[in-house]
Amino acid sequence: MKEFFFCNGQQKTFRGVSQWDASGSSNLHELNSHTTSHIFRMTKEQALTELPPRKREMKRVPVSPRHEMKYTQALKDLAQSYSMSNGGDENDDILSLFNKIRQVSSLAKVDSVVAMANQIIIDEGSVVIFTNFLAPAKEIYEKLVDNMSWDGELLTGEVVAKKRQAMVDRFQSGLSPLFVCTYGAGGVGLTLTAACTVILVDRPWTPGDVSQAEDRIRRIGQTRPVRSMWIRAFPIDEQIDNLIDHKEETSNAAVDGKKGYGGGNKAAPKVSIALLVKGLLEPTSDAF
Repeated sequence: MKEFFFCNGQQKTFRGVSQWDASGSSNLHELNSHTTSHIFRMTKEQALTELPPRKREMKRVPVSPRHEMKYTQALKDLAQSYSMSNGGDENDDILSLFNKIRQVSSLAKVDSVVAMANQIIIDEGSVVIFTNFLAPAKEIYEKLVDNMSWDGELLTGEVVAKKRQAMVDRFQSGLSPLFVCTYGAGGVGLTLTAACTVILVDRPWTPGDVSQAEDRIRRIGQTRPVRSMWIRAFPIDEQIDNLIDHKEETSNAAVDGKKGYGGGNKAAPKVSIALLVKGLLEPTSDAF
């Protein structure tokens, strides 16, 4: 059975009902052997050799006691809900609380990101900033525009489609040195090569979405080396970053035959919300 062999298929019980779960991955080396003759894949680096290099920087920033307290309280709320669910995996409340912690972390980084972006604009002329959440996007934009007096663009899902190209044009022409956007609204398709630094306040769930956001500044026409700054404040940031690495390893093992877990046919562990929550609440546990 292919789902059992390649997707680490297992019979599980959810809310008292037995269900088949084939959302994992296993035997990736053999999967690559079966598919390699049918897949032609070129990376961006292989296809566009004229593009400048990209460097990722992980930067931890300080947070205020007020945000420390908010993060601690959000953790307590998550722990209580997780305990009441008996460690359940498919629980909308747990997912909601997990995302709340992510947003608390993003809001805690706002002042540091504002100071960082201000200096980047002074040094480089422009900057692009991405976040998952609307509240930190608006707060970062407002502080840089109102307090630092920079002209800027704020692209979120609230902006109608017909206005978006004009925002990009102003940024590309140098009229607006600041471009703040959410991943959902600006993570794909835009050309923002006026900047050579992008700040990721937080990260999306998948490595593909991360690369798409980073590559808004690394497209044809970019002549400067580009830099992607991953901002971290709390353990949940490392959790998501580790998740991204985990998914990328699994993808590379299946598609490119690169070594994944154990370098052979060992099943790659499925990363569920319950596992992420456990790793967050029990820092000594190995979530991956």
